[in-house]
Amino acid sequence: MERRTGKIISDPVGSFLLALLSQIIWGSAFVLIKLAYNEFSTTTVGDTIMFVAVRMLIAGLILLLVTIASEKRLALPDKSEVGSVFIIGTVQIGLVYALQFPSMIYTSSVHCSILNGSQIITATIFAHLFFKDDHITFKKGLGCLIAFAGVVFCFLYGGDLGIISFRGEGMFFLSCTSFALSSSLVRKLIKKTNPVVCSYSSLLIGGAELLVLGLASGGRLGNGGAKGWFLLIALSLISSVCFLLWNSLLKSNPVGRISVCQCINPITGAILSSLLLGEKVLQTRYVVALVLIAVGIVVVNGSFGSKGKNAIL
Repeated sequence: MERRTGKIISDPVGSFLLALLSQIIWGSAFVLIKLAYNEFSTTTVGDTIMFVAVRMLIAGLILLLVTIASEKRLALPDKSEVGSVFIIGTVQIGLVYALQFPSMIYTSSVHCSILNGSQIITATIFAHLFFKDDHITFKKGLGCLIAFAGVVFCFLYGGDLGIISFRGEGMFFLSCTSFALSSSLVRKLIKKTNPVVCSYSSLLIGGAELLVLGLASGGRLGNGGAKGWFLLIALSLISSVCFLLWNSLLKSNPVGRISVCQCINPITGAILSSLLLGEKVLQTRYVVALVLIAVGIVVVNGSFGSKGKNAIL
């Protein structure tokens, strides 16, 4: 079973479909977070950090229990990669969410979704710096410019500069950059540790760091009631499933091959925002931005006319 799963993860088509699935699921998280904030009366920066800390710790515990149930023992990271797992937990979880969750108080779900799609730009740059088989080509460079143009158009269309703030869009963009960096770090640093063990360990490490930061910031987790805890547990399950899929894919595939699927993340978030939160998304700036980001990502990663083993399209 494990061998068959490994073949699917390393297969170009199989890895593409799994990456697509993970991004569709991940895209729904932005809307659920906004809804959960309302239930827990989350209004301060400290509160948001406490919320995400509990979410990541629950997600890590879920994967830890899965590991114990499947391995019949407590599986730990390889001794030679303990430091690497700690780095990944700090960058992929601690730093990303310490920046992301507070920023979501000051920006809309649609803006978060669109900025999240811009990760392909920084992911491509980091992959170029880390790996010889992921260098930036003319096609990748052109795709980055197209995707970045989508982000710029969204915020500059109509001259409405007032919608941009560092504590909102600025910090969220930094969190996206940190996540893009973590994608390259997973492929670069993790060679021997099982992806499930790497995922639960990084979630627990990052969650613990966020918990300390949340307590130091005076944050608290309010009484969210049944609906609030249902949303929090749902978000924890999303994190456990998606981080496991994503880290497994990153360990066995070039970053560029699976990053193409990130284009579906902002689209999923925008559609759900429209349906559940009543936010206006069918505006020129949003439609054009989403289209440009999607086209840019496909240009960066699409193997048009390629017959090689890494071809997807």
